Amino acid sequence: MRLRLGADRLVGQGRLSLGVTYSTFANDEFGSQSQSPGTRMIPQFSWTTPFGLNNSLVFYGWDVYRNVDESAAVNPGVKQNTIALGAMAALRSGARNTLRPQFELRKGWEGPGGLHNAGTLVGLGLRYQMATGERMTLTPGVRLDLGNLATSSGGSASVSGLSVSVTARTSF
Repeated sequence: MRLRLGADRLVGQGRLSLGVTYSTFANDEFGSQSQSPGTRMIPQFSWTTPFGLNNSLVFYGWDVYRNVDESAAVNPGVKQNTIALGAMAALRSGARNTLRPQFELRKGWEGPGGLHNAGTLVGLGLRYQMATGERMTLTPGVRLDLGNLATSSGGSASVSGLSVSVTARTSF
C-alpha cells in the first residue's frame, strides 16, 4: 500500500511543492522464512525559481525513514534514515535545449534503538536535453557518486559509482 499527499503553491515567481508518502509492503517470502521489509515515511520538498533570462534553479530534499521488521531474528527493531538535499539548474540555450547540472548530498543513519552514522554520499550530475525533431528530445546524462559507508567493524569503506544514460522522449 502507498499513500501520497502533496501540495504546491506559487511563492513569488517560483513554486514550492511539499509532499509526504507512506508505504508498507507485504512480507518477503523465501522458502519457509518470512520477513517484513518495513514501513517507509518519505517527506519531500522542492522549490523552483527563475533566474536570469529563461533559466531556473531547483532546490529539493527528501527524507526516507524506514522502520524494519520488529520481529526479525537478526537485528530486531532496526531503523534506517536517509536524508538528501540537492540543487539543479536548468540553463536553456535556444528554444528547446537545456543543460542541467546537479549537486546532491545524502546522509544515512541506522541502528536498533538509536540511529548511528551509516554513511555519506555526494553526487554530481550533468544532463543535456536537446531537440532532435519537432516532437522528440534526446537527453544524454552522466552522474558521479562518491562517499563512504560504515562497516560492521566500526570503520568505513569508500564507495563510488558512475552512471551514464541516454533518454529519448517523443510526443504524439
